[in-house]
Amino acid sequence: MKQGIPLALKQKHDDLRASLAAAAKEPGALGGAARELARVLEPHLAAEEKFVYPALGLLPALAEGRVTRDMEEVLFTTRQLKDVLPAMLVEHRSIQESLEKLRALAVAASRPTYERFADVLMAHIDTDEEVLYLAAILVGEHVALRLELEHAKATSRTVPPWQSRSNL
Repeated sequence: MKQGIPLALKQKHDDLRASLAAAAKEPGALGGAARELARVLEPHLAAEEKFVYPALGLLPALAEGRVTRDMEEVLFTTRQLKDVLPAMLVEHRSIQESLEKLRALAVAASRPTYERFADVLMAHIDTDEEVLYLAAILVGEHVALRLELEHAKATSRTVPPWQSRSNL
């Protein structure tokens, strides 16, 4: 099953990219800070869309109790997420440093739009770390457990009531 990225999360990234692109067109230090932020942010957003968001696309099916064999591909993605998570958290610190610089320059230039952008992106980072990354990992764990349970049920041998297990 190809996991779709939840539209709300994709839209959030698209909005962040659009705001950052506008800031990068600003002259002087503000535009330079935005371009530096874009340099560190874009690969990070792409990693989230690769390792985090596809697993979250399974949440509606999982909430309905549906787990299917074709969801198995999410296991590879969430295992990769566990491997890259420390690096993603380090990237967050770098992004936050760039954001602080951008926000300070926005304040100095009386550009409240970019101040708000910095605040929104800071909140996005908190949501990633406190909710989304963990939820994606749990989706993988849940799918793995459910598929293992289904496999165990399918491969267990049932004994007719007239046979004893000792005759097997």
